[in-house]
Amino acid sequence: MARVTATRHVQVGGRRVPLKAIKGIMQMLPRVVMEATANQLRVAAEETRELIIDKILAGQPAAPARSVVGRPRRISRSPIPSAERKSFTLAPLSAKWVVEKAARRLDGRTLVATGDYIRGIEVRKATIPGAGVAWGVGLESRNHEPSGLPLIALARILEAGSAAAKIPPRPHWRPTRRIVLRKLKLAVPNIRAAALRQLLREAS
Repeated sequence: MARVTATRHVQVGGRRVPLKAIKGIMQMLPRVVMEATANQLRVAAEETRELIIDKILAGQPAAPARSVVGRPRRISRSPIPSAERKSFTLAPLSAKWVVEKAARRLDGRTLVATGDYIRGIEVRKATIPGAGVAWGVGLESRNHEPSGLPLIALARILEAGSAAAKIPPRPHWRPTRRIVLRKLKLAVPNIRAAALRQLLREAS
C-alpha cells in the first residue's frame, strides 16, 4: 500500500482541499523491471495505458446521468484480440453530482465527466543515465480543462480521496499497477514483444 501524506492545498471550486501525495503514483513498474529491454517496457507501458482506460470506461453511467464520452484514441497496436475489461470497483457518485452531471450532459460514469482526464493518460519515453531508454505511463503535464487543476493533482485527489471536498478514495492507478505486475510475473525474461502484448491484453 502506498503511503499517502497531505503536502499542500489546492482550490477545487470554492473549497480549499488538501493535496495528498501518493508516493510513486506514476511509477507503474518496479525498479526490477528496468532490466527488461526497451521494447518490452514500451509494450508494457502501452498495454498499461489501454488497460486503465478500458477499466475506467467499462463502468456504467449512474442514472439519470446517461451521457458517455468517446474513448481516447487507442495506441496503434497489432490486432491481437483484447480481453473484455471489467470496471473498477469504486465508491458510487453522490446523488447530487449525478443529477448535476445529467443536467450538464456530462458522462455519467465514475472518474469521467468530460473525458479530459482519461485523454491525459499517456505513454512516456525517458532516457535514464546509465540505464538507457525506459517507458512508463503517466499524465500529461497540463491542467485539467474543467477544474483547472494539474492532471497529477486531480489524479492524487481521485486516488486517495479528500475529506474536505467529500470525495471518497477511488483508486485506479494502484489496482492497475497490481494487475500489470501480476501478469508480468508470468512472463519469462526473454519474452518476445508480441507474446508480452498478448499476455497483458488478457488482463481484465
